[in-house]
Amino acid sequence: MNANQSAYYESSKVLMAYLSGYLCDNVSISEQDIYGGESQLNADSENPLLQAIINGDFTKLMPKHSQELEHAAQKLIRIHSAGSCGLMIHQKENDENSEAEIFIPPKDMRYLELAVQFLQNNFPGYDSEYAQTAISEVYSIINTAENKQAIEKLATKVMESESLSLKRFYIEDTLMAARIKIKKERKNLGFELEVKEGENDASLRKNIPNIDESTESKTKDSDSKRNDLIVDFLKNINSNLSEKEMETCIQFLNNLYKV
Repeated sequence: MNANQSAYYESSKVLMAYLSGYLCDNVSISEQDIYGGESQLNADSENPLLQAIINGDFTKLMPKHSQELEHAAQKLIRIHSAGSCGLMIHQKENDENSEAEIFIPPKDMRYLELAVQFLQNNFPGYDSEYAQTAISEVYSIINTAENKQAIEKLATKVMESESLSLKRFYIEDTLMAARIKIKKERKNLGFELEVKEGENDASLRKNIPNIDESTESKTKDSDSKRNDLIVDFLKNINSNLSEKEMETCIQFLNNLYKV
């Protein structure tokens, strides 16, 4: 039962990430804890913006990137409330007498609060009711036939996986089968949003990527784009490759490239 609900929770977050123009490099679910799964989101070029909002070190990006920061904070709220909304919809559809209320677990609530606080402190029009309004909008977005079908397909796929996890190739393959548009290009590698209790401002700031691309980031960018091309190539040749076969082929072709 927990694995089923965990699958719907994480799948809803993943769907909202893609609807927001982001990617997901890996999703996993838990058999013990509904909220014990993980979605490794990839915010692409917006990674530095999200990290600046989360770590409270955004002054150097203002006002030049104020509009991008505002939109990134809105996406952060949508993604981290989507899991709870999707789970509630699933519970109601499977139990007509369900009186479930939207419960947002601490791991998501932390990012919601940071994003809401950022918006309220730096932009007009975000009153005390904004968070509830935003969550209601997310609920409406998820509660459509097309999006519920996409969540169901993805939840079923991850539950059928022996490892109870899916990598990006299979996530996107499943979403495309549900007619969800996938953003192909990505500029940065994946990241995990994490704020550790007790860290001081200095230790947080050192983890914020620089807006200017370094030589290392350009190299990673090139590797990422090459992997995307390889995946598309292999998928066109044989769309039925297993996860292990896909990884073996990618590694082999990358090694050939480096020779």
